[in-house]
Amino acid sequence: MSVRYRTYLQVHQDFRFDGGLFYQNGFYGDPSFIKSYLELRQNEGRLYTDKLVLTLPEIPSSLSASMEWMIRKRSTDRLIKKLETRMLAKIAEIGSGNGWLVNYMSKALPFDFCGIDINDVELKQAARLFGGNEKMSFVCGDIFSQSFTGFSADVFVLAGAIQYFSDPKALLQRLLSLLRPKGEIHILDSPFYNEKDLGAAARRGRKHFEKIGHSIMQNYYFYHSWESIQPVQYELLYDPSSIVEKLKRFVITDSPFPWIRITKI
Repeated sequence: MSVRYRTYLQVHQDFRFDGGLFYQNGFYGDPSFIKSYLELRQNEGRLYTDKLVLTLPEIPSSLSASMEWMIRKRSTDRLIKKLETRMLAKIAEIGSGNGWLVNYMSKALPFDFCGIDINDVELKQAARLFGGNEKMSFVCGDIFSQSFTGFSADVFVLAGAIQYFSDPKALLQRLLSLLRPKGEIHILDSPFYNEKDLGAAARRGRKHFEKIGHSIMQNYYFYHSWESIQPVQYELLYDPSSIVEKLKRFVITDSPFPWIRITKI
């Protein structure tokens, strides 16, 4: 029988519970990244109030990011539909931030959820808003550390997060090692490039960060090619580059990013 995340974290000597949030002992993250990331999100208007986080992915159409959230809702709904017929127990999100996706999925799926991030500012908001739900736990820690060796999941979700990891292959190998048999990794809402296009993408990104006054984020945002996740075997459950999906996007606002599934054999 699978041990619930909350129980696992409560009895594990490497984690402590404080203010509704589990902390990995001795872990403090990269303060430069966290400071830069939060400043960028504040500048972009993405540090949301509690009231707004509770409604995500639904937000007022008057907000500048409304189109983005429409797309994220569509991609998350697809994931939920894929998982709702599965016999699962535990789903973990890497880079969970304020916890909106964990909360949204938990309303539709009867599984145990865990949100993991290194940014405790948004995690504190997640714990405050959703920590009272026994189906949800939130952890501030490093998934690569030995503290997570006994951690497990049927599904890991990376939604708009893999671009903040410098070595996607190492990340995927780590998550595969923590997956239960026949477990899956789902990557959503993140760009991947052909190798020949990486340089141009990086230049566009550098210009963007410089233009908005956050050039330091160039050090923490990474551009990944399809080759960068090989030899891990993956499949595309949604391919925005296909002719069919391109035609659909003339009618329906949908994600420009692929949906990638990696299954543990």
